[in-house]
Amino acid sequence: MEKFSRPRFLNLLQISFPATAILSILHRISGVVLTLYLPLSLVLFERSLLSADSFQQLPQLWDVLLVRLLVVAGLWALSHHMISGVRILLLDFGVGIAGEDAQRSAYVVAGASISTLLWILWGLV
Repeated sequence: MEKFSRPRFLNLLQISFPATAILSILHRISGVVLTLYLPLSLVLFERSLLSADSFQQLPQLWDVLLVRLLVVAGLWALSHHMISGVRILLLDFGVGIAGEDAQRSAYVVAGASISTLLWILWGLV
């Protein structure tokens, strides 16, 4: 029986991940952010429907930096998850499944995600 040599210590910071792997990790992170963002969205929605006074108090939350950061994170997660999800659906249908095409589509999605984030930040300023 032949033994396989396996690394004893795996340092993830020294490994060079391909763009497709990084995009897959970011897709999962954006899904987690969306899952964590859902209760906050529901609370704010419920508060907006509570009364006219509570609805008029919601814009005051916009002055809080943490709320702005949460909105940016939520909007980025939504946009990235949607764009990356379309790429994954196309891969499931066999479109762009080859190595070079998959790398290229990963770069396109990463560029679209970064440009969407910059657009969101520009809209908030």
